[in-house]
Amino acid sequence: MSARYALYYAPSAGSALHAAVTPLFGRDALNGTSSAPVPPEGSPFSADDWAAMVAAPAKYGLHATLKAPFELSPRWEKEEWACELLMDVCRNIARRHEPFATTPLELRALNNGSGAFLALTPSCGSASFGEANPGLCELERDCVTAPDFFRAPLAEADIKRRGTLSSEEAEYLAVYGYHRVFNLFRFHLTLTGSLSEEQTSLAQQSLQRCLSPFLHRPLMVDGISLFRQKDRESPFTELARFPLGMNNHRNIV
Repeated sequence: MSARYALYYAPSAGSALHAAVTPLFGRDALNGTSSAPVPPEGSPFSADDWAAMVAAPAKYGLHATLKAPFELSPRWEKEEWACELLMDVCRNIARRHEPFATTPLELRALNNGSGAFLALTPSCGSASFGEANPGLCELERDCVTAPDFFRAPLAEADIKRRGTLSSEEAEYLAVYGYHRVFNLFRFHLTLTGSLSEEQTSLAQQSLQRCLSPFLHRPLMVDGISLFRQKDRESPFTELARFPLGMNNHRNIV
C-alpha cells in the first residue's frame, strides 16, 4: 500500500487561525482546495519566492504532528477495512481527552536538522515542554501508541533520510516510526520550509505582524484529525476530525 496516514492537530475550518494561514499556504488541507499562496501583507518576498518558502508545509496543511505519517502494515489486505478500524481507534483516543488550552503561542525558528523553519509553538519559559504542557504530551503519547498496530515498519530509505540520530532518537524511530516522540516531542504548527538566515529574519518579521492576534495567547486544542496521503507525491488531506471529550461522543455510534 502506498497511501500514508497521520494523526494531526489541525485548526478547524471555522477557526480564525485556519482562516489566517490558509491564504499564506495557498492550500486548504481540510477540503483539498488550492490557490496561489499569498505573501503576508507588507512582506518583502515576491509571490514566487513566498510560494517556494511555504511549499513544504502546504503539502501537509496547517497542522501539528501527533502521530507521524505511516504506511499501513501488510497485515491489512484491504485499506478500506483498516481505515474504518483506524478511525475507531482515533475516535477512542479523542474520547479519552478533554479539550484543553496550551500555554501562550510564540513564533519561533526551529531546527529540523537541515536548517531553520518558522512555526507557532506553545511557550514553556524555564520549564520543560512536558512540564508546561502536560495535556499536550498526554495526548501525543496516546496518539503515538494507540494506532501503532496499524503502522508498517519503516523502509530503509526512510530511516536513512533521518540522518545522524542520538541513540534515544534511533530507538524511538525503530519502535514508533518517528524519532521525536514522548520526552523529545515539541508541539508546533509549521509555517515555512527550511530558510536561509536572511529569509528567516524577514519572514519572522512578516509573520509576526500577520499572526499577531494569535501570539502570546493560548491555543485551544479541541480535536484531533486523521489525514491521508494517496502517495508520496500527493498532498495530505483531512479524512476525519474527532472532537475531544466524552461528551462530544455520546451520540456517536
